[in-house]
Amino acid sequence: MLNKTLYPKINRISLESYSVITEKLDGSNLIIGKEKESKKIFIAQRNWIYYLEELEQEEVREKVYNGLYEWLSKYKNQLEALLQPGAVICTEYLGIGKLKYHQEKSGEFPQKIYMFAKTNITDINDQLSNIYYNHELFKYSFVDQKIPDFIGVVPIVYEDVCPITVPMLNELYDTYTDKVGRNVEGFVINNNNHISKYVRMKNGKLQPHHTWENW
Repeated sequence: MLNKTLYPKINRISLESYSVITEKLDGSNLIIGKEKESKKIFIAQRNWIYYLEELEQEEVREKVYNGLYEWLSKYKNQLEALLQPGAVICTEYLGIGKLKYHQEKSGEFPQKIYMFAKTNITDINDQLSNIYYNHELFKYSFVDQKIPDFIGVVPIVYEDVCPITVPMLNELYDTYTDKVGRNVEGFVINNNNHISKYVRMKNGKLQPHHTWENW
């Protein structure tokens, strides 16, 4: 006989929970991590994963995002030195989407990649789990608990305790685009580490948000 409760307690519903809304950048998903045991740096983009050392292979270089080979070559040593073993950073890689962020002018978005989440992994055969979107936790992916200056963080648009509705997001979108003076793809809403998206720009064109779209 075991002294054990099998079914967990159910949390009470929170009618007013704290939400953080960040800008949804028009980039390409890029994951950078360091295996826990081998301490090898790996890169995941779209449907494939490769080790940093494999960039010396021509067939790998031909498949990486435009401009990414140069970026990885430039920051290779820093990534190897600064990433914690087992750490994984989830980012948006800018430069090949429909929206342009004027990086060449070192303006609002001077970096190539912008971190939106962190997690941990043992090796590249693992699945990602326990992904955290809280910006305050991002620093723990790095040895000195400081985000390197060549890695950006997605901009926070709004944070507060309030109900999130489409009319509220519509109003926030208009206010935010007026403030930044440029096209914005949409928002990502983090509510107690559960995320959802609100999209207004599709293929470079403004449109109403459709609640039935998948991530």
